[in-house]
Amino acid sequence: MPGAARPSRKSLVLDYLRIHHPPEVTPEVLRDIRRHTSASQRYILDLAEQAGVPVSRELGGIPLDLAARLHLHDLTSAEAFLRDLHQDYASRPDDCRRTVLRARRRLESMLRRPGLSPEKRAEKEEILSWVRVWLEAPGLFPAWLDLRHRALGSA
Repeated sequence: MPGAARPSRKSLVLDYLRIHHPPEVTPEVLRDIRRHTSASQRYILDLAEQAGVPVSRELGGIPLDLAARLHLHDLTSAEAFLRDLHQDYASRPDDCRRTVLRARRRLESMLRRPGLSPEKRAEKEEILSWVRVWLEAPGLFPAWLDLRHRALGSA
């Protein structure tokens, strides 16, 4: 039909997930989705997690409960996320670390955007510094953040 709109990558990926109901996106499922779409691996994996379909750890997936808590909108939400994750660290350190690595990738991606306002850029850079400290020393993070707040006069 002339002039008919082609389905978007997003709709193709979501249709695949709806039709096939994979319990988890594994490397095999990912290959199959990529055969049907021109979407990138990261895009497919992000859409799957947003749709509530777990992604295998092998592909860098994080548990859906942790993905739902990954909020970096502002300093307050980022602090709540990192402090909250600290509570889970003792029982599932690998999942928590992968979640914080995902946070770092998101922040680095945001900071590459040319149209980001100077205020938002400064806020995201501060959050990124928090994430880096968490990755280096998760056990020390809460105390470090308290000291950071005092040093900045925001405690």
